[in-house]
Amino acid sequence: MSGDLEKFIQQLLRNSEELKLVLEAEAVPRPTDSDSSSSSSSSPSSSESETDSDSKVPGAITRLKQRRKDAKINRKRVLAVVAHIDPYGEEQGCVFIFKSHMKASTAGNTIVQHTVEHAFPILSGFTIAMAQAKRNTIDLTSASMETLKQPQSAEFKLTLHPGHDLSQRSIALTTQDSPHLKPFLTEVKRLKDISVVNSEPGATPSYPWILPYTSKSKPSLLSAEPQDLRHVHRQISELLSEASAGSLGDDAFDTSIIREFWIRSQVEQLYNSGSQTSLKLRIGTFNVNGKLPSQDLSAWVRGPSTGANKYIPPLKELSPFSLEGIATDSSGEGTALPFGKQPDISADSNASSVTDLPVAAAFAGKYDDPDLIVLGFQELDLSASALIYSAETTREDAWLTAALAGLGEKAVEYEKLASKQLVGMLMVVLVKRTMKDCFKRIQTNSVGAGIMGLMGNKGAVALRLAFEPRPTRDARHPRGAVLTFVNAHLAAFDEMYEKRNADFHDISRRLVFDAGAPAPGAPSPQAGGAPPNAPLHAFQSDALFWLGDLNYRIELSDSDARALLADDAVDNLPLLLQYDQLNLARRTDKAFANFIEHRILHFPSYRFNSGALSDNLGYDLKRKPAWTDRVLYIPSVAVRVQQQTYQCHKEITMSDHRPVSATFELRVPTVDGEKLDAFAHGLWKEVSHIEDAEDIPRVSVEPAAIDLGKIEYHREAQQSVLVRNTGRVPFAFRFVPLAPGEPICPRWLRVKPVAGLVRPGEHKEIILTTTVDNPVAAKLNVGDPHLEATLVLHVARGNDSFVVVSGDYARTCFATSMQRLVRMPGPMRMTGVRRLLPDEQAATAPKEVMRLISWLMSYGSDVDNLFLAPGDLAQVDEIREALDTGTELPVPDSNSRAALALSVASCLLQLLDALPEPLVPPHLHQACAETTDRESAFELLNGLPGASVNVWISLTSLLHFLCQQDARMPGALRVRRLAARFAPVIFRDESALSKPISPVGKRKFIMHFVS
Repeated sequence: MSGDLEKFIQQLLRNSEELKLVLEAEAVPRPTDSDSSSSSSSSPSSSESETDSDSKVPGAITRLKQRRKDAKINRKRVLAVVAHIDPYGEEQGCVFIFKSHMKASTAGNTIVQHTVEHAFPILSGFTIAMAQAKRNTIDLTSASMETLKQPQSAEFKLTLHPGHDLSQRSIALTTQDSPHLKPFLTEVKRLKDISVVNSEPGATPSYPWILPYTSKSKPSLLSAEPQDLRHVHRQISELLSEASAGSLGDDAFDTSIIREFWIRSQVEQLYNSGSQTSLKLRIGTFNVNGKLPSQDLSAWVRGPSTGANKYIPPLKELSPFSLEGIATDSSGEGTALPFGKQPDISADSNASSVTDLPVAAAFAGKYDDPDLIVLGFQELDLSASALIYSAETTREDAWLTAALAGLGEKAVEYEKLASKQLVGMLMVVLVKRTMKDCFKRIQTNSVGAGIMGLMGNKGAVALRLAFEPRPTRDARHPRGAVLTFVNAHLAAFDEMYEKRNADFHDISRRLVFDAGAPAPGAPSPQAGGAPPNAPLHAFQSDALFWLGDLNYRIELSDSDARALLADDAVDNLPLLLQYDQLNLARRTDKAFANFIEHRILHFPSYRFNSGALSDNLGYDLKRKPAWTDRVLYIPSVAVRVQQQTYQCHKEITMSDHRPVSATFELRVPTVDGEKLDAFAHGLWKEVSHIEDAEDIPRVSVEPAAIDLGKIEYHREAQQSVLVRNTGRVPFAFRFVPLAPGEPICPRWLRVKPVAGLVRPGEHKEIILTTTVDNPVAAKLNVGDPHLEATLVLHVARGNDSFVVVSGDYARTCFATSMQRLVRMPGPMRMTGVRRLLPDEQAATAPKEVMRLISWLMSYGSDVDNLFLAPGDLAQVDEIREALDTGTELPVPDSNSRAALALSVASCLLQLLDALPEPLVPPHLHQACAETTDRESAFELLNGLPGASVNVWISLTSLLHFLCQQDARMPGALRVRRLAARFAPVIFRDESALSKPISPVGKRKFIMHFVS
């Protein structure tokens, strides 16, 4: 291959792409243009006859030779393997086919040019078939490379199969460039292996960097299947290229990303503007611990009953399958269950049996019946024989019958829509008979993740279906929504946190659904091709619901967890949930990123026991309680999901888990699918050629300077900037930092949106918001109060615009260190204060803290719920302003004293919580939490700075005094609650700590001084 041609091809690529290898080839001639090529290689007589005929016309021979030369050039192709590094640092590959064609130059002669004819991403489905004397498929393995040991003059026929995109047909080419063929295929194989490792089965990776090279590419939004939910929820700022005012990024790449987001936002507006169809959904998860149903499931399946009695309705009226002879008692042994006498299911195991009632009278309350009921079971069968993947459905039938029985008289309105079982995991979907025709394309699958990562004792079963609303006058072909449900059972035991996260990702990668039969005429796998319909990933949904026994535990000691549940448990639930491993995984994006879970208001659902081996709450003494049973979801813009309930049903006691249920209302836009496609394609057509437009973008930014005025702590203020398109072509814009590696704006300012697309004659409003939280205030309190920032707005293919934003920060004592506060000669905003006092003149404690404590001792000591009930936010702001300016704190009258005291107490708590370093230094937290007596606690105070000791003594004296008052709350209870309120403030955790410090120990340390 000529080095000049390689340089030329590289010049056609952007700086973000790297040319790896090139291969010369020719297009396979079509029958209509084969004459010129065949004549050149045929007998001399045929050639001479042509020449004799054409020689009668002057210049005919020259024109004939030129036509043959042009035809040969037009068949010329150059295959190029191109690599690109995506925003995550992963390498992606693509095979470009450059077409050669003739073009007249300004000098009058013709020149050869190359344009991109095709761009094939090197994905798992991409293949190259090679043939010489006989067809031979190249599978890109090292062994297959032996086929290429042919003489250099050999000609090969190559057939490129895209594999992932039905809109692109296979391409046939020939090549005699044998020396470069083997390294070419080797490089393709390398990039394909990388794609297989980095990609998740069924989820086609995004290759937006290819879009600028071919106008045939369309955004994934226009695909017939939903987008991958993990990509939909990513911020645009995460995807754009690195850029700054002095170093431009990849404009073409950024434009493709911005365009995709813009089209998506326009479609979302269309969704929100039309009518919607409501779909009511109830989801339940239950680890049954190998038991068969023996209790009433109505509370779990249908919801709480308003009736006074609970029972299992007569099952023979609902199903031909009888539970008689297979029901189990609490021990798990089989016992007969005659229909005449139903078992008691009350929480009190000693209660007497209840009397049968007619089915019609079972549920006297009025219920909002769900359209779809999805029930997930785990540990359906714990027997060793179950691991052989038995196809027996006895247990499924039993639980299905019990579920229908739980629906009572409503059972006749439902029927089974689908089910899927893998060993102990089962998912059953019930549907209202009147809605059954709205659910289409039902698919199921399962993935084992247990022993050796394969066995089905752990893993997931899944179901995917399309909900299609009935046609209306305005939507004859409603688009509907694809819903996917995953019932999972992840790794057990407290210490298996990372394994649970790995199970989630493993299931996410492997759980796919068949997309359907191959399209007519598509290449077969035997011919070197791949099925054109790539499998559909679980995340390719409009809403994904993930339920099951996820087995995440509480990251606290057993004694701490039980103590927090036993004492003021309702108040302690939020604290316990801070240490929940699933919440930790979501906060750190280690698993279930972007999933939503309703606020948990119920006690842990695991692990219960009966008899002497349980605590007062019924939890097993050998197993720490945990919220193992969960329901989460992740929606797209196409579906609005509103969760209505999330509860644990403690009255169902047959297992060591309590079942959990959740109810939802889904609002599915009733948008005509054909109109939606036409709308989206119209948008795409309008903005698809931004990069190739001849006109340059013209932009106006108004105003160019903004004065935000006074910028205050914890008080937002907003201003707007208008970005106008005054030209004739759409343009994409983004904000870039002044220098590489810096943010686009300082932390005290937010810009939204950070990127966008503007059509001619339109404008985009940019909202600038000031926001000063504790970390920001800690820096601003010690710096220049005048703030100024320059925003750089970059327009692709255009010029940069600048917006200067300024304001004056109002310093505050909040988020100011204790050491600085004691050396301040006056209030924070006192005129002329510039220097700190020397250490020998420093105060013994911050005057702001002491003023608040003194006020509370004078006016608030007898106020109920002081520090436990919140104060008025406006009053708290006024009190903080008084501290910062040195004005007097408000003196209450008899009517306002209680409310004002709560506000002063809230202000004190916030002031302590805002300290850059907590009142007790972090290095002492562990020792404080381990202190067992009052004397040791007092000794630890010697390790505190002097100002902190004085604040500690004054604060705990106030709390001790409050607990001695004759209030409605008993003193011991008030001590516990005040200690619980102050512990996370005084002993604020550092996020970097790998192992949490006992919250119960922190509370006890405070109680040594308060009680």
